[in-house]
Amino acid sequence: MTPPTLFHLAAKSLAQGIHKEKIPFDFKLDTKSSNAVVRELLELNTNNIKKLKTHKNQLSTLTELDLRKCQIDEEGVLNLKHFKLHSLEFGHLWLGTTTKFSK
Repeated sequence: MTPPTLFHLAAKSLAQGIHKEKIPFDFKLDTKSSNAVVRELLELNTNNIKKLKTHKNQLSTLTELDLRKCQIDEEGVLNLKHFKLHSLEFGHLWLGTTTKFSK
């Protein structure tokens, strides 16, 4: 197993700070960084998908998003219009609170 790169450690550290709301996140990330930080955020907790709405300006260059483990509602899906996604993966989609659509 190879050790993590400094980039990976920095992305993980920033994601942890955002998750715990202990770091001021008032700067815009580049595409590679946005993708890595969001990936780490979702690994920490799938509910962090809500932070995309809060930090849409800082993560505006996000291009890859894997939501297979996340529960996302209509508002969350509509929020994705703020990003120029090249890759988007969904898991189960819910309509309202009872109807479930499979992939």
